[in-house]
Amino acid sequence: MASIEPLEPLESKRAPLITGYTPGDDTWTRWRNLASILTGQMNDAGIEAYREEASKRNEAADIARCEKQRDYLLQYSPVVLFMREKINQLGGDIHKGNVRCRRCDTKQAGGFDPNFGIRICANQMRNQGHLEDTLAHGTWAVPTALRSFVALPD
Repeated sequence: MASIEPLEPLESKRAPLITGYTPGDDTWTRWRNLASILTGQMNDAGIEAYREEASKRNEAADIARCEKQRDYLLQYSPVVLFMREKINQLGGDIHKGNVRCRRCDTKQAGGFDPNFGIRICANQMRNQGHLEDTLAHGTWAVPTALRSFVALPD
């Protein structure tokens, strides 16, 4: 007697029809999804799924690029150097060990975490200028955090 194979869930077949997004990592599928976005055949949920998959696929490259740009900015950026100097005067220190590039699931460029330092969302960085702005904003939050941990004069 022949065995009957289980059917695929109907929702998995409908997903591309509903969102316009086709899951897959091969070149053809990526081009197909990109064409769907450009021609308006993919809705917002499909675009979000496409971006999430691309973010996961490019994680290592995004983090490597972010760390390279971070190291450059910590050494040569006038804005970042100014902020580092002021933070050093308050008893803090900003260096590559407490400025961490990571992939973030939220749509933000980064932020300050008092336990870990400055977090840069590598998958959200558009270019080195965006990273510099984010780093300057993150270092701006450090003196406030230092004041809450250490009794510093105003």
